[in-house]
Amino acid sequence: MPLSFVIARYFAYAFAALAVAWAATGRALRPVAEAEARERAFVCTASHDLVTPLMAVTANCDVLEAEASDQAGLAS
Repeated sequence: MPLSFVIARYFAYAFAALAVAWAATGRALRPVAEAEARERAFVCTASHDLVTPLMAVTANCDVLEAEASDQAGLAS
């Protein structure tokens, strides 16, 4: 059997093994990618749900500070 045939067969087997490993890895990592996407969506929603009340509290504090400074200006 010529050496070139042996080398070609070796590379064909190696390529086939690599293709099988690639497919198995993709299949194994699919749930991880889906979980990461769900986590990102949750974090985005949670951060929006936290920022909205914080902005309301900040706005109320700004109003109270403005009223307090107006009352302090009227008292003096």
